[in-house]
Amino acid sequence: MRALGASAGAVRRAERELDVGRARLRRRTRRLAWGAFLVAALASGGGWAASSHADLVEAERRQEEARARQAAAEVERSLYAALDARQTDEVEPAWRHLRDPHEGVRLAALRYLTRSAPCAPALLGALEDASERVRRAAIQLVASSVPGDEAWDALLRVVTAPERPVGEVLLGLSCLRQRQEGRSAALDPARAGRGLLPLLEQDHQEVRAQSQAVLRALLRGGPAPSEGGDPRVRSAAWSAALGERS
Repeated sequence: MRALGASAGAVRRAERELDVGRARLRRRTRRLAWGAFLVAALASGGGWAASSHADLVEAERRQEEARARQAAAEVERSLYAALDARQTDEVEPAWRHLRDPHEGVRLAALRYLTRSAPCAPALLGALEDASERVRRAAIQLVASSVPGDEAWDALLRVVTAPERPVGEVLLGLSCLRQRQEGRSAALDPARAGRGLLPLLEQDHQEVRAQSQAVLRALLRGGPAPSEGGDPRVRSAAWSAALGERS
């Protein structure tokens, strides 16, 4: 009996040891399976890991851009609020904002400076801005805010630049015409008008028509409007008219 009890105790100990061994085996098996999964993922799905990292980088970039846009919108609102309130204490920051990467901020700074300080250099510089929206605003502001020959010469460079979009050329010509109409004393017509003569030979019909309208505003008259015939003849007629005023 004693031997039987001893044998039963040994069996129980063996069963416990077996249970412990089985538990260890299950844990080891799970670890091995997880390791195999990771190896397989890295071997066959390395692109997934790279893609996940790229997604995180892209998400951070978008968040940063959203924060930058929000900050730019705040600056833009503050400039327009200062403009509406006719405050002049934002002049120095506005000059800095002309270099802001956001076109809305640059445009707000430009409009603020036009109302608040001598700003011809800012307006003339904005004619070459990277944003078409800012350039178009600058064309109109130069025509209305910069005096004398300086404005004329700047807008003449705009309308005669080969790389300018046609829309900006037409806007510049319209501003030149409006600038001259109704003025009792115009610029020297011969000097001011000669730069427009090459536009009379342009392929774009509206550019030719608007150029003649500007010349007519300068001379308070001139040859009859013409769209047909040799463009060189048309240019020669206006050249002769300008020569009579020199």
